[in-house]
Amino acid sequence: MSGAIIGGATGALTAGLNYALGGVKIIGSAQKTGNLFHRFSSNVQAGKFAMQIGRYSEIGLNSKLKTVGLNGAKRLDVTAVARIGKNKLIEVVSKTQTVLSQQNKINAMIASNPGTTGRVVSWALQHWFYF
Repeated sequence: MSGAIIGGATGALTAGLNYALGGVKIIGSAQKTGNLFHRFSSNVQAGKFAMQIGRYSEIGLNSKLKTVGLNGAKRLDVTAVARIGKNKLIEVVSKTQTVLSQQNKINAMIASNPGTTGRVVSWALQHWFYF
């Protein structure tokens, strides 16, 4: 338990410093129409990218791909634009979506954005009925 708390605090501090020092630009905010777990999961995914100092230049939350300089007008829950490595696309499944539909959405975006990978996060879907 103490390891999780220390790890979370360290991660938050690292991400905060990276953002404060201009290492990464955060665009948008987590989707307001999703439930608590959907927003939390989106913010956690964005935080993971923000902790990687120097790797990403921009992180978009619920932003259109073209807003962060990629090809496409669809919105994703989290988009990380890479300085080093590949761009990352994350879609968090909500109660009105399926894992397959979101994977198809990401695959279409990857096809029009070379040097991009993506994944679907489905754990928040299991908790939607609580909120």
